[in-house]
Amino acid sequence: MAVMAGALGLNIFCVVRNVIGHPDIRFSKEERASGYQENFKEGKKYKYHALREFVSKRKPQVMPGIDAALAGLRKDK
Repeated sequence: MAVMAGALGLNIFCVVRNVIGHPDIRFSKEERASGYQENFKEGKKYKYHALREFVSKRKPQVMPGIDAALAGLRKDK
């Protein structure tokens, strides 16, 4: 039951994020009538969000402590 609730919560979060923050979704009639918009700055802001920026600055390790410990053991041998 908890797994289903977690999956549902993640799904709702993704849908709400895409509906509210996506630069191509427009609700007002004037914005929809304008057709194609060149909003490249807004698109980059949406694509390179804070979580992606945080993750890109880190090493791709799942468990850094265990990796460091195992790397230390290999160097001794």
